[in-house]
Amino acid sequence: MVKKIITIANNSAAPLAFKLRVTSTMPELQEAGVLCLKPSKKLKLKPRGDTCKVEVTFSPKRRIQLFTREVLLECRGLVSSLFVVRGSCQGSLVSLDQDHLSFGAVVQQSYRCQPIVMRNVGDRAVRFLVVIDMLKSENLENSSVLQGSSYIDVPSSARKDYQLTFLSYKEGVFIAKVTFLNETTREYLFHMVTFKVVASGPIGIVKMSTAVRQRVSSTIKVDNPLPVPVTFDINCEVPNVSVPQHFTVPAQSKANLVLEYQPLKTGESTGHPVLQSSNLGSLSYKLQLKATLSRPEKPVYFRTTLGSRQTIITKIQNFAQRKTEYLLQTDCADFQTTKSISAAPASAGGSNLNVEVTFETCHLGQTKAMLQLSSALGGQYCIPLIGLALPPELQGPFLIPAGSTTSISFRNVFLKAMAFQYAVKHPAFTVRAPKMLCAKSSTTITVSFTGGPATVTSRLVVSCPGGSWIFYLWGLPSTC
Repeated sequence: MVKKIITIANNSAAPLAFKLRVTSTMPELQEAGVLCLKPSKKLKLKPRGDTCKVEVTFSPKRRIQLFTREVLLECRGLVSSLFVVRGSCQGSLVSLDQDHLSFGAVVQQSYRCQPIVMRNVGDRAVRFLVVIDMLKSENLENSSVLQGSSYIDVPSSARKDYQLTFLSYKEGVFIAKVTFLNETTREYLFHMVTFKVVASGPIGIVKMSTAVRQRVSSTIKVDNPLPVPVTFDINCEVPNVSVPQHFTVPAQSKANLVLEYQPLKTGESTGHPVLQSSNLGSLSYKLQLKATLSRPEKPVYFRTTLGSRQTIITKIQNFAQRKTEYLLQTDCADFQTTKSISAAPASAGGSNLNVEVTFETCHLGQTKAMLQLSSALGGQYCIPLIGLALPPELQGPFLIPAGSTTSISFRNVFLKAMAFQYAVKHPAFTVRAPKMLCAKSSTTITVSFTGGPATVTSRLVVSCPGGSWIFYLWGLPSTC
């Protein structure tokens, strides 16, 4: 609004009564209150120098081009031009190309920029204060960021883009109101903005490789850009991978999350552990896992004589978290085990499982074999078996009173029927035993002593193509 004061003087010798009026053919000036004269009633002036003041008010409501209008004086039926009013109204006329803007799908934890187009068809530049308000959900000040300049200047008769930058740490739909305020006139425009944030894919790949039953670890560096600590719930359904159930990262810092991998079976696998929080949404990682064959367990050594057997209890470390059954198999008949062993659920660090192995061979020297244990849950174990068979030990002496007999147990240790020979050097001893013995069968050798006045010693030798056994005999003298 603009006001001007005009002084009108009556310099004539007669009093003067008149009215003032202004007319215009411009529609903008014909609107009520735009171009006004005060007072609007009839004015009276005394002769010889009497004056009055007239107020001209220009209060445009829109842009008006430069104009010139006469203020007319009406007196006694006559109309004459008193003075001229010249003016114009310059202004800005700003509009948005649309009142709603959709960012479309925005990937979680990635920046997205979008312009808001502003058009000023006026003849004056205008400055707007920009106010951004997030309208949806809670804790948005932590979980998402919508940024732009605090002010924007839009030139006259021009277009200006206002750049919005959006970042969200979590999934969801977000709505914001962007208001452009003319601080001088208090006029404003506003724009509604919608963001749909979708989950990102894996943000990192973790590779781990180790032999079965061997533990290996890897770390994931988790970033918390927020000004508050963030606690993650960890969902990891990958077999043989251990992670904590909860993990906290201090404010505006990074922390290492440790993953441990201890496979029980060979092969390659993948997985996707997910870290979930109310502030940062879900973080997914891809695991690439590889389990190779482990070295055999420690060898088990046996040492015995031909015809004897030795049983040793060895142990394996069972890591299966559920009850399982191990099947046992050897590649040599000289080593015997049960066909299967049942294992209770193992503790977190593994549990010992006893394995009983018996060595009985039918030939002299060293024998090697491999004992294999396999389970659908516990995997496979290989235990080297090394057995050494020595010649049979000398046995006896067996005391035989004169005129009596004694019995000596004997076993065919071979895998086939064998013919045995029995020989005693001293004629006072006689032997009775079967010549043929079936494989792995036992018999009794009966030795008789006829007697004499003195003690008699001798040896019984039992022989076959596979070896010989020596038994000492001691014949006692008769007592009469």
